[in-house]
Amino acid sequence: YYVPDEVVDQLARNVVDMKQSGQTVYGACLFTHLAGYTTLSEKMSPQELSDFMHKYFDAIFEPVKKHGGRVVHLAGDSILAIWKATQAEAGLRRQACLAALDVAKAVHRFNGSLENLKLPTRIGVHSGQIFLGNIGAGDHYEYGPTGDTVNTTSRMDGLNKYLGTEILASAEIVDQIGGVLTREVGAFKLKGKAQPVVIHELLSRVEEADEKQKKACAIFAEGLDAFRNQSWDEATEKFYHATENSGTDGPARFYLNLCEQYKKIPPEGAWDGVVSLDEK
Repeated sequence: YYVPDEVVDQLARNVVDMKQSGQTVYGACLFTHLAGYTTLSEKMSPQELSDFMHKYFDAIFEPVKKHGGRVVHLAGDSILAIWKATQAEAGLRRQACLAALDVAKAVHRFNGSLENLKLPTRIGVHSGQIFLGNIGAGDHYEYGPTGDTVNTTSRMDGLNKYLGTEILASAEIVDQIGGVLTREVGAFKLKGKAQPVVIHELLSRVEEADEKQKKACAIFAEGLDAFRNQSWDEATEKFYHATENSGTDGPARFYLNLCEQYKKIPPEGAWDGVVSLDEK
């Protein structure tokens, strides 16, 4: 229940090696965050909250397991799941992205079963090198991944909040995976990171997308190009058009506000189109 079977076997053979055990692997990480958890915890008794979270986790664990992932960490309302391999694999990255789409669907179904309560879940997906092993000290250790890949995945949750999106994925994880509709939403310097990360919104399986959604993606891409060229009026027109095509388009509205700011106070220094975020 608490650690993978192979870790149990390893510790049974030699518990002294707990600190040294571990390996650097290629991994895809999926991080989720339940919006409104703090408010929820204020309205429920500890026991009621525990029972509620059991049901919530049951709903979102299933698609992770279905697509070959493993939940390795729980923290309050958030989960971290991983897919691991010895080297970069498009199939592994695709499984993580499909799991993210199905987690979102599972949350929608879960919310549909509730009365007067909607709890959106924000999801981030990223891939890269991770260290997978036992972390801790003294008499307390936990099994899980560490590294910049894990940290970046968790930071993408906060970006969802800014952009009004549900699932964000890095350019690394969506590269050549096929079968999934995504759109680039820009390059962002996330809180605490020195290097920018190119981010995509994960929208749906390709076969589930309609023409209106695809058209909105194309218009948004034109707006993003204009934004990078500092053509604020053209970018504003394109982003506004994108909102007309898709209704509530969080990223387009985010850039509409940013274009308005930059028209009044242009960005200083060499312009690279990267958006910096000072908060998580």
